[in-house]
Amino acid sequence: MGGFFFLRFICPSLLAPHAYGLLEGIQKTSSPISFNGIQTLSTISDPPTSTAQRQYILVGKVLQNLSNNMLPGAKEEYMSKLSEFITNNQDDLRRFYDDLLVCLPFIIISLFLSLCAATSLNYFPFLRY
Repeated sequence: MGGFFFLRFICPSLLAPHAYGLLEGIQKTSSPISFNGIQTLSTISDPPTSTAQRQYILVGKVLQNLSNNMLPGAKEEYMSKLSEFITNNQDDLRRFYDDLLVCLPFIIISLFLSLCAATSLNYFPFLRY
């Protein structure tokens, strides 16, 4: 469960923070996006510098290794220094997962209700009653 959470939610926002509006700077608004007839504007900022991007990638790798309970492999010797960090933070990560599981039903319900509000009830006929 943890590997999935980090792989699908946390790491993508680290690897492309400009696409998720996580970087300060000049905000660019792209062309309107249409979803089921509802138009939204996507806002992105300038991408990070190449040095910052490399650092984000390394942080993502460490977090992914931590979430999968795996130590860095031999092919990435430069990451072997982080083995101690990964080992020392496993208990904290388990506590985070426990907290996440307590909140998860509320997050799912909130996302579902947001989706219902953003789309027509015709797509969800069981909600009319």
